[in-house]
Amino acid sequence: MDNNHITPFVFVPTLTIERFAHSIGVSKDVVNGWIKRGYIPTVKYGKRRLVNIAAISKSIQEDT
Repeated sequence: MDNNHITPFVFVPTLTIERFAHSIGVSKDVVNGWIKRGYIPTVKYGKRRLVNIAAISKSIQEDT
C-alpha cells in the first residue's frame, strides 16, 4: 500500500436543510430562499445540498 496517495478526509459540520430549518424555527422554503440568495452557506455531497454549520459559526465569530 502506497501511503503517498491517501486523500485526507475533512469533516465539515453540516445539517440537512430540513434539520437546519427546524432548529431555527423557520420553514424549509424560507431556508431554501436564503440559500438561493447566498445568505446561507452550503456544501454539496453527491446530490445532497447541506447547510455548512462551520461556515456559519466562523462568520458569526468574525462579526463579533
